[in-house]
Amino acid sequence: MRVLLVAFLLLLPLKVFSDSKVVLVTGSSKGIGKAICEELASHGEVVYGTMRSPETFDGFENKSIKIKKLDVTKVDQIESVVSEVISEQGRIDVVVNNAGYLLLGPCELTDLEQAKAQFDTNFFGTFSMMQAVLPQMRAQNSGHIVNISSTSGFDPFVGLDMYAASKCALEGLSSAMAGYLNQFGVHISLIEPGPVKTEINQAMTRGSRVPENNPYEKFQKNLVVLLASRQKTAQKPQEVAELVEKVIFQESPKLRYQTNLSGVQRAQNNLVDITGCSTLDVKQSLTKELFGHEENGAE
Repeated sequence: MRVLLVAFLLLLPLKVFSDSKVVLVTGSSKGIGKAICEELASHGEVVYGTMRSPETFDGFENKSIKIKKLDVTKVDQIESVVSEVISEQGRIDVVVNNAGYLLLGPCELTDLEQAKAQFDTNFFGTFSMMQAVLPQMRAQNSGHIVNISSTSGFDPFVGLDMYAASKCALEGLSSAMAGYLNQFGVHISLIEPGPVKTEINQAMTRGSRVPENNPYEKFQKNLVVLLASRQKTAQKPQEVAELVEKVIFQESPKLRYQTNLSGVQRAQNNLVDITGCSTLDVKQSLTKELFGHEENGAE
């Protein structure tokens, strides 16, 4: 009898006894998403990295990472990928919603279609992914949704109007959902990086709506220079990935995580500034410099 029991156990799929988490990561072809996949796979997790164009992807260093084609603006693709992962693994333990891009420019310079496209990826892509995975997570009475936000999600950086708006919306949705998802054994967390050394600035889109006698020309030019300079002291994607790895193994994960001390300080300043005036003063001072105005307030 004992021999038969051992033989039976050996025939069962290894994943039944594995403590590894099944993790689905969006926007994995580069930057933070790629670093998260590599970090989690290095700790033995079962990782699915998704991207819009896997055919042009140069591959992960860790060959155990499974690659799926996914454009998060296409709900049918989201539902298909989620179904495939559940079919292959029997569950989904963690979803990291990382897919996103940067649309640079003031509201007045942004075409409506560009604004909608920014939300389609940065907000509604995450919205649709959460809708797709929650039935499985509720059924298994466990799961963790990790949404990659930004410090601009609670303290918007000047000139990143639609990007900041999409991240603020993501923060609001995540906060609302966190109030009830625990009833189903599901956690939700926001990761809030500041500047990170990725290709997001190089790949950014600019607003295409240009008013007559564009009053923002100098502002936008200086803003691009400022964002480039911030990259010199930016975090490495690996640091964000290491934080994500720690977060998904916490027994009682928090709602919000800043990724460095600068982000923590910004969050602290923002939360005690109930009128918004203190943080607004900082932004307006910076904006004066970006517009090239003198300290005496000359127009």
